[in-house]
Amino acid sequence: MACLLFSVLALAACAQKEIIDKITMPIVQGYDKAEPHQIELTVAAPVFHADRSVSDKIYSSVSHTVKNAREQMRSEIRKPFSIGKLSVTLYSKDLAKDGLEWLLDPLMRDARISNKSYLAIVDGKVKELLESKFSLEEEKGVFLKELIDGKIQVGHLPRTNLHKFEYLLYGKGMDPYLPILKLQDDTVGISGLALFKHDKYVTSINLDQMRVFRLLRENVNHGTYEVKLDQNQYAIVENQSSKVRYRVGGTADKPEVTINLALKGAVTEYSGVRLTERDLRNIETGLEKQIADTGKMLLHTFQKRGIDPFGIGDRVRSKTRNWEEEAWEGQYPDTPIALNVEVKVVESGVSRH
Repeated sequence: MACLLFSVLALAACAQKEIIDKITMPIVQGYDKAEPHQIELTVAAPVFHADRSVSDKIYSSVSHTVKNAREQMRSEIRKPFSIGKLSVTLYSKDLAKDGLEWLLDPLMRDARISNKSYLAIVDGKVKELLESKFSLEEEKGVFLKELIDGKIQVGHLPRTNLHKFEYLLYGKGMDPYLPILKLQDDTVGISGLALFKHDKYVTSINLDQMRVFRLLRENVNHGTYEVKLDQNQYAIVENQSSKVRYRVGGTADKPEVTINLALKGAVTEYSGVRLTERDLRNIETGLEKQIADTGKMLLHTFQKRGIDPFGIGDRVRSKTRNWEEEAWEGQYPDTPIALNVEVKVVESGVSRH
């Protein structure tokens, strides 16, 4: 026991301690295109002050490779540089159009970086976003991490992180997606969802479309949906639970896919005078139509573009013997995909007399 205790103490003594106010420890980093054929790495590192306030110091460097850009940055920073707390990595949309795999490789290989860290696309320049004053009360990396995390936990952003992106990138019969951040008047928000073909950005969908995207991608138990009724009346339905199921039929040569979505919700706001049973049924059918129309439009766009963020190819693969990815690429654009939506308003939070 004494020998074991001595060994533990010896190892602890040898371990290098990283004191938070004596190292440069960025929580967010990002990449822009730079010429000729280079990238610009920008990081926002927290600076801790004596009054316990926190500000950001912005560093940037240009190189042909990620590691060299990081080494150049290290040579310019007085304090030791550590990426062990990195939580968010950003990529400009222009850079993503050329492909992100080579930029992701060192990120995925580094054991110090959590596979739960977030990735995002920036509509504009990453450097301009990180240099802006969008977060005055907290560190920028923390702000962006909490922004993305909040939209996943209680919003309409589908679940995403480094591990999820890697899985969708290298899996067969599926394509990845990432949130899009946009800077406007020193305010940063999520403006939509970036869709990829393998590692290249192809197109995007807006926030309204993203609401439906998430319903068709995963089971959800939160989120609100505005329903337009007759005579310029509106209702808000809060999602209490939704389940999506994919069924694969047909043959190996001609597969057929059916998507069944069931949503249960409560009316939390209504612009009419009094909410009746007839109104509830109209709200149900109205929301069913809105979701179905948007969902069918998304499916048509995805098939036309040859992208598969819903992982339909993977679902067909699991039901098909001798499935071949190359053959599926030719089948996918013409594969019949039916969408059935059922909405049930199980209770109402509105009472007007």
